[in-house]
Parts: sequence; structure tokens; C-alpha cells
Amino acid sequence: MSVEEGIGVAFVSRTVARRGIELGRLKEVKVNGLSLKRDVFIVASRRHPATQAQTEFWNFVQEPENVALLEQAV
Repeated sequence: MSVEEGIGVAFVSRTVARRGIELGRLKEVKVNGLSLKRDVFIVASRRHPATQAQTEFWNFVQEPENVALLEQAV
């Protein structure tokens, strides 16, 4: 929000910034030679069974057609 107000800068994912960019409130600035990537981990409890929503999400992220989508989001 401080970036949208013109009083800050930030490194955020395109997914997070997409709406602000579309509304013209944010501007993506590419920095030559800088590549920001992060690993995302999914963990599960060994003591508690997964909920239906957790199981569905896990199945979703493992489907081959969704793996490519998830790689683009990073």
C-alpha cells in the first residue's frame, strides 16, 4: 500500500502486484542482471489427517497441467 501511495518501493510477485499494475497504481521496473526466485514448500501434519480442502489443493498442484501454471507464478 505504501508503494501505491508513492512513498515506498517493494519486491513482490507479479501475482500480488497484478491488480495495482492493471489499475495504473503500480509500475513494474525490471532490474538488469537481477533474477528473484523463491522456493515454495507444502507441508502436512503427521498428527492430523488432511481436510477435504487440503486434499483437493494437494491434488490440484500435482496435476501436470497446473505445474506449468505454478512455475509461471513465481
